Amino acid sequence: SLSRSLFSVCVRTQRRALSSTTPAVSARDPKRLSALSSWCAPSMLPRASAALTASTAARTHRLFSPKARSLGAQATSIATSAQRAKREYHHAVTSNPARLARLRGLFSEYDADSDGLIRTDDIRRVLEGAVPGSRWTEQQLAQMISIADLDDNGAVDFDEFCIWFEDIGDDAIEMRVLAEFWSGQTDIRDPEVVFHSVWKKVSAQLGEEHMKFPSEIIWVGGAPGAGKGTNTAFMTRERGISSPPIVMSSLLNSPAAIKIKDMGGLVSDLEVLEALLLELTKPQYADGALVDGFPRSATQVECVRLLHNQLVSMHKRFSSTPQASFYSQPLFRIVVLFVDETESIRRQLTRGKLVKAHNEQVMSTGEGTLQELRETDLSSSAARTRYQTFREQTMDSLQSLKNYFPYHIIDAMGSIESVEDIIRQELQYQSSLELGERTYAAIAHISTAEEVSVHARQELVQRLDSYERDHNDTFMKVINLIATKFIPHISRYALGGKVIVECEDCDVCRDDALAREMIFDILTDRNFNVLLEEGTRGNPRFHIKFEGVHLKYKKH
Repeated sequence: SLSRSLFSVCVRTQRRALSSTTPAVSARDPKRLSALSSWCAPSMLPRASAALTASTAARTHRLFSPKARSLGAQATSIATSAQRAKREYHHAVTSNPARLARLRGLFSEYDADSDGLIRTDDIRRVLEGAVPGSRWTEQQLAQMISIADLDDNGAVDFDEFCIWFEDIGDDAIEMRVLAEFWSGQTDIRDPEVVFHSVWKKVSAQLGEEHMKFPSEIIWVGGAPGAGKGTNTAFMTRERGISSPPIVMSSLLNSPAAIKIKDMGGLVSDLEVLEALLLELTKPQYADGALVDGFPRSATQVECVRLLHNQLVSMHKRFSSTPQASFYSQPLFRIVVLFVDETESIRRQLTRGKLVKAHNEQVMSTGEGTLQELRETDLSSSAARTRYQTFREQTMDSLQSLKNYFPYHIIDAMGSIESVEDIIRQELQYQSSLELGERTYAAIAHISTAEEVSVHARQELVQRLDSYERDHNDTFMKVINLIATKFIPHISRYALGGKVIVECEDCDVCRDDALAREMIFDILTDRNFNVLLEEGTRGNPRFHIKFEGVHLKYKKH
């Protein structure tokens, strides 16, 4: 499989160079062989060259460099093994009658004229019928044929068709999976088709029981220049997420994504979602994950919702099993860092100037590492276009998730400190969101500290008013006692923030429980923290705490 993948990539990346150096060669087989000469390791050559014919090797021997001619000699010696290799794989397929029958059925759906070959028109007809809403360009269909067409005759026979399914499990042989495998740049827009085909592939690869996702995922989007790189690290710390952010632009530099881009295609939603799901299942994200740069399109936005539904389903399915702790109720948050167009353009251009100056210094001194200099960071019109793309595509798509998940728009126009304050407030703990449904239902009737404090304050006001109205004499004596006995002690120890006052031989409060309650309530109203206990000889003792005075010393 690796040889064939390299084989296809090599051919397409080197054709232009080959055509300029050997214009007399029109056949594609010699070009493939030449590509292999510089890309494939010796251990890969026998299998990768098995599909080449002896005549191809002979032509290559005459037309190409000594290195290529040496490879041609190797191909000549092994060309006779090509048919044997096909027979061996055909035997492997026929040894599984159920798989063979499924493959035969699929092949016959493509091969409308029953000539034993699949061409671009055949692919278009079947895939557009199997994947509603999909549209396939001539370039995409030609690339499908080219990838599977090992003998380069412009069509795919049944043996080549079977080989293409080599890495697909028996239970995944179907049209939707075929669409994913046959086009690195498929333009499938149906989110359910995208999500379920990727989910099926990943679950077949890992086993669904091993697909353990983070209990919390923060999906971060932002306007260009909004400071995602700066603020995502703060978000992970604030939420107690130990793993670094998953940056989609870095994740899509995988060999698979590079292969697609080298073939002239764009990494599609299929590949993006597959890379993301595989990354999220890694153990390092068990306590949570932050995803930077996904979702960005309407299809990806819907895939986020479908992923949440899938994780909820897994949570319910495993809730009564020993693995329940690995499948908690998922918590998704959507965070959008926002700046206006003017600020976005200013920040993009400023970044471009800084990166350009840095790179010039690296080039002149030879020290340091070059940084990526984006084209949009050098042109105000390009920066404006990038911002408008964010507003019209990403922002509009993200807003549709408001109805499903906690949605936070962060005003990122201010300083780093002010933005962090907003983030801290937005992402603070909320038990109704983060606890399991049954756990929250069990404790929800217990008042929170904030609720208790509000009610206590209301009750305090009512008691103080009742003291003044119904027990005025005692109330005035208590006020005088506090002013003459308590406040002097508190003032004396103001720097410490704590004082103990014991009422000895005090007629006002010694035997009067109501007077003691008045002292407690008045001091509480004055913003002291008070604890009342019984002291020596039954005297009431008040432990009073308050905000002390902090002295600052200037160093000389």
